[in-house]
Amino acid sequence: IRAVDCPLCTLYRVAYLDRPIKYTESVHVIENASVDSVGTISAQGWRFVPNQCNADVLPVDQAGTLQRRDVVFVASQNFGSAYYHKIVECFTRLAPYVTFLRANEHVAVHVPDKNELTLWLARQLGISESRLVEGDVEARLVLSPAGSGCGGLPMLRAQALNRALRAGATPIADDGERAPSDTIVLIERTVTRRLSSHEAVRRGLQDLSKKMGLRLVVFSDAATVPHDQTRDVFSRAVLIVGSHGAGLANMMFAIPGTAIVEALCHEPHTNICFAVLASQLGMRYHGILSRETACQDMVHVDVDDVLRAARAMLAHQS
Repeated sequence: IRAVDCPLCTLYRVAYLDRPIKYTESVHVIENASVDSVGTISAQGWRFVPNQCNADVLPVDQAGTLQRRDVVFVASQNFGSAYYHKIVECFTRLAPYVTFLRANEHVAVHVPDKNELTLWLARQLGISESRLVEGDVEARLVLSPAGSGCGGLPMLRAQALNRALRAGATPIADDGERAPSDTIVLIERTVTRRLSSHEAVRRGLQDLSKKMGLRLVVFSDAATVPHDQTRDVFSRAVLIVGSHGAGLANMMFAIPGTAIVEALCHEPHTNICFAVLASQLGMRYHGILSRETACQDMVHVDVDDVLRAARAMLAHQS
């Protein structure tokens, strides 16, 4: 090996390898401030807006009765009541700070709502319901971690939440060993962005699962599935197949190495947020574009394309 004259290489090394890392996460600490329903903070005539979906057109809450807390840690963001945004954008803001939050039970946590999913996610992080607040809140100290943009969040956060959520998966053996990866999950959407070839894909995946000694689980949005069960199903997945939608956010329960096959809307409506998330979680990903531009009702993909991708993914499964 011989040295070569490479000024750009030297600059790269100085900028990215030799320079000490100053921080990987940050929290704004704001005194005597109020928080609204989408996690923006007002203090001394200023409005602080963390990075989030549609940050430039956020609603301004009407002044109402403010709840009072001493210290509030903010998880809420715009669209935070929606399944994907709540898991991937709001609760990932908490994940790097779980140790701090568990050690400081006096700190309230601002969440988009207090529905069943919110309460369940909070429990997985060791945060009790009594600490959760929503709506307009004022506090002596507001702790606001950096926001998560639309479809993009820091890898550290994604992996931290993935580890925390997987830790509670139900073991299959008495000795506490993790359940084996033995499941193909087919996500069925029944309202919007339905997979045009769903039944044919189901039959093909059923045949494939039998040949490989796996089980097939059809995960439908028409059924109400307990959150513990949802986690257990996806934590055992070797392959997840589905059209673009919130159900794919359940890859947050899957292990690194899981294969993802997504039927995507055709450009210019392609959203690669799940490709990004899969990459951050160490998963293998293949996207298939719809044959038609419009896909709000139906995503049109060839059955052979889906099954070919599924077989290729499983052939390389360790």
